[in-house]
Amino acid sequence: MVTVTKTIFFNEAPQKLFLIMTNNKEYTWRSDIKKIEEIENGRSFIGYTKKNVPTLYHITKRIPNKEYCFTMENNDFHGKWAGFLQESGQGTTLTITETIQLKNKWTKPFVKRSIEKWQTSYLNDLTIAINKRRDDII
Repeated sequence: MVTVTKTIFFNEAPQKLFLIMTNNKEYTWRSDIKKIEEIENGRSFIGYTKKNVPTLYHITKRIPNKEYCFTMENNDFHGKWAGFLQESGQGTTLTITETIQLKNKWTKPFVKRSIEKWQTSYLNDLTIAINKRRDDII
């Protein structure tokens, strides 16, 4: 099992970040996601990568503007993801933690680097989405 955590500060209120992060109907800001299908009345969803690989997600905790957590599983791994938002100064500190257990032991040497890449991509995409929404308002 491998765990990776990243923290980033945004000059935005936690409400805005939380809304973007948790809206599975508006996912086009994600560069790694082809589509998302909500199931179980939105308590779970299936995310498809650009290569059409499905991953099943079950939301385990959703505290508005503070915390968003889910489990995830596909043919290659199972794990959990947690996002914590903390209002600080004129913005929000977001900490994401991802824990992955691979199903194929042969790919284990690459998992930490893969998680770091996924998290960096997610945070970059989120930054772009926030800036685009800010530009759309101005």
